[in-house]
Amino acid sequence: SPDLADKFVHVVPRLAQIYAKLQLTSDAIQAYDEVATRYLRLGRKQEAIEIYQQMVALDPNNPLTHVRLAEALCHLEEIDAGLNAFYDAADLLFKLGRDEDVMRVVERALHFKQDPKIARIGAEVHLKRGTRADGLQALTKLQICFKADPKDLVVFGLLAQAFTLLEQTDKAIEVYKEMALLAREKGEAQLFTQLVDHLMQLAPEDDQIRALSVVAHG
Repeated sequence: SPDLADKFVHVVPRLAQIYAKLQLTSDAIQAYDEVATRYLRLGRKQEAIEIYQQMVALDPNNPLTHVRLAEALCHLEEIDAGLNAFYDAADLLFKLGRDEDVMRVVERALHFKQDPKIARIGAEVHLKRGTRADGLQALTKLQICFKADPKDLVVFGLLAQAFTLLEQTDKAIEVYKEMALLAREKGEAQLFTQLVDHLMQLAPEDDQIRALSVVAHG
């Protein structure tokens, strides 16, 4: 019965530890998952989180363990820690090329907080997929990033990609101009020159770009 199982809730972590020592990772994860679920049902949320943390430690390359931990943390109002766990899951999935799953994790995480790090990985997936709808979605997510840090060169680069994807070349050029000025301000001479050369290819008649080219090449 569930009541009896709840009384023996402490036995399962011991089993999980034994499984882990025997390197029966999937069995250990399943055992941990069962006990964490019971703890949550009993309202013992902190203990459930500790179990999820052990799951992540046992199987750090499994995105699902990070997602379980993230959900538990967010429901305990530990949003920032939860978002870090969501990001770890999204990053693992991104490296595995599981774009659909990345987007599921990103949308779930953004439901709790408009976090720039999460939004950026989502924007990168949209740009990789490359449809017009993805371009619009990327812009929405990049606005979150831009708001958090209006001087992030990577975000500028992604914004320019999004406008290019949407065939809004004029806007992409304006973003590249701002990016070039920012690169110069930050002392990134090589990037500044690369951006100016790219702009010269895009709009060779633009007076501001010609002026920047003179600065870049003396």
